[in-house]
Amino acid sequence: SNYFVDIIRGRTEASLAALGVSPGALDPAFSSMTTVYDVRVTDSVTRVSFVPVASDSSSTIAVGGAALVRGASYDQELARGEATTRVAFVVTAQDGVTRRSYTATIRRDDLTVGLTALSVAPGVLAPDFDPLTLAYTVEVPYQVTRVTVAGTPLGSAGVTTDRPQTHTSPFTQATARLTPGETTRTTVVVARDVRGASYSRTYTVDITRADPMSTLQVGAFLQGAYAADGNMSTRLIEHLPASHPYGVAPWDVPEGTIPGLSAGDFGLSGVTDTVVDWVLVELRSTPQGAGAAVAATSLARQAALLLRDGTIVGVDGTSTAPLRTEGVFFDGVEVVNASEDLYVLVHHRNHLSVIARAATGGCGAGANYCVDFRNRQAHLNRQVLLGGGRYAMFAGDTDSDNDIDSDDENVIRVGNLGSISARDYQGFNGGSYGIDADLDFDGEVLSADRYYIILNTTPGATPPACPICAPR
Repeated sequence: SNYFVDIIRGRTEASLAALGVSPGALDPAFSSMTTVYDVRVTDSVTRVSFVPVASDSSSTIAVGGAALVRGASYDQELARGEATTRVAFVVTAQDGVTRRSYTATIRRDDLTVGLTALSVAPGVLAPDFDPLTLAYTVEVPYQVTRVTVAGTPLGSAGVTTDRPQTHTSPFTQATARLTPGETTRTTVVVARDVRGASYSRTYTVDITRADPMSTLQVGAFLQGAYAADGNMSTRLIEHLPASHPYGVAPWDVPEGTIPGLSAGDFGLSGVTDTVVDWVLVELRSTPQGAGAAVAATSLARQAALLLRDGTIVGVDGTSTAPLRTEGVFFDGVEVVNASEDLYVLVHHRNHLSVIARAATGGCGAGANYCVDFRNRQAHLNRQVLLGGGRYAMFAGDTDSDNDIDSDDENVIRVGNLGSISARDYQGFNGGSYGIDADLDFDGEVLSADRYYIILNTTPGATPPACPICAPR
């Protein structure tokens, strides 16, 4: 028998007939015999696509050991910050032995088009500026009505903002008036021609203006707590709960417990021995003078803390430092119209309320308004002179009815004498007179507390009536 063996020799063609690239172009121009190329792209390019075509349909093409589907493209992702990326296309002939490799090195320009600097005033960009970061946010306080955006484009690039307006290099652009509580977007488009092609990059800056907020710096002394050294007693600190006492009549302030606080602990190192008591601060506005600043003109009320030096501070339950030492913050209260006056009242559970017109100038940093009852007389001279130019709120209104009389003295009776417990802080409104009867802030209700009522009802020393000082 005769046997025949057909020996078929595989083809040995291992070359490319074409190598397409987008974006960019091969350098030098493609040739089957040239196996090394450069591809230059701008810094904004994040992906380059190649379309390799084999000269022989029986050969295969692989990248990184993975075969490509015939006629398919290969996408090369460009890592941020990488200036060069190398891609190798290996062509294997039908015989499985013959191979040829074509290498394309992608070279990305450092910065072809864009900004080399971008800033805002006032405010701070978030995140910090980077030429390749395109989106930013800025938060500004309510007092800021416009923000200026400034930048420097690369080279001779033109800049267009959303006003619209074309700028030269460098440029500044003021925003339109910002709306409280809303976000306004400023767009900066940078355009430039590079090697006959047009490129552009768009940056956005989202500016958020805070809701209206008024900041008040205020101070006051309490006659009953005052000591001769210019400070007040803090002996009630162990009885002060995290919930203020003004949520009931006659004040009816809805705020309750401050998150994160517990009785006797106000969240700051060294602060627990400086707090005297809770007070209630109120803002009223009228163009008709102090006599017209009745309860109906009230803008806002805020429970706050009175420190031993007379400073009144707000409480912020969302931060790690609950005491806001900048002053008392009133959310949603706009700066009053120039034709009106702002009046500040300080209420306390057993001292007579005071009212005075707030100043709009000469206040501390960041404050819209300020009033210091410690060194000035209140409306109608409704304060007691302590000496040395200091004034204090009259002590003795134990029943919180806006005057001092025999009814207040009756509160201090035999049934209320003794030491105070934390539960007594709710005082008269909680059904137990307790702490409201402790006029000298010594932690006990004794006959000595009657002294302030007797003193402040003595003919010639009686506080003036002030109907508008009533909380409601």
